Amino acid sequence: MLKLILFFILSFHQVFSLEIYLLKYGESNYPARLLNSSPARGDRPQIIWNFYLLKFGTRNVLIDTGTDDKLMIQRFGIQKFKSPKNLLKELKIDVDQITDVIITHSHFDHIGTVQDFKNAVIYINKTEYDDFKKKLEYQKQKSFFLEKEKKSEINFLSEIDLENYKFVFHDIQGHTIGSRVIELKTNNRNYLFTGDECYYLKECKEGIGLKAQAAINPKKNDLFVKELSKKFLNHFLLSLHDPEIDQKFFQIQKEIFLLK
Repeated sequence: MLKLILFFILSFHQVFSLEIYLLKYGESNYPARLLNSSPARGDRPQIIWNFYLLKFGTRNVLIDTGTDDKLMIQRFGIQKFKSPKNLLKELKIDVDQITDVIITHSHFDHIGTVQDFKNAVIYINKTEYDDFKKKLEYQKQKSFFLEKEKKSEINFLSEIDLENYKFVFHDIQGHTIGSRVIELKTNNRNYLFTGDECYYLKECKEGIGLKAQAAINPKKNDLFVKELSKKFLNHFLLSLHDPEIDQKFFQIQKEIFLLK
């Protein structure tokens, strides 16, 4: 589990902090035909399975939720599994303390434990949500989502401000019908959580998009990948599956500490 801490000092010397945690709940090999892998990675390259926790002010924000579905864990050969709940407990965060859950898309490994976060507002693309309602995963969590709808705690906006942090949701709609990438803007650095529009960051920067079998709309994904280096040139990219992200986190953590 890795941690990235940013500090912002305002003119009146009040200090605000942003903490970003990569929560890895497993690892496995995965078919290259379902990724944006280059030939050098082989037929069954490695991926990790992770989600993110962001802490700032009174907020505990999740980018996706991971899964604890034993059948799916077995089916996809996920090794070294740790439940999302236990990963949060290691950080002394209870599920009831999560205030916001931002969903990149509704595949099982990105929305699979959302029902655990009963106090959170859910942010998701409207088209993705409507499509999700047709899926088995929704039926497992139907009572949770109906309650969220009743409380108006499902949010379909394209951007939000949470305690002076701006989140912009870019609806790419390449990987799934309503998949999005999450941009976080700060005074110090901008971040982009790529969801599954980009599995491997190096390949995305080289213009290698998803294989056709991994995208509902390969053209939209390809357009995103081609614009990535221009539109998000100075952003720090955060993948939900790239095993090299661990090393990148350490690099950026060192850089931020030097800037303090």
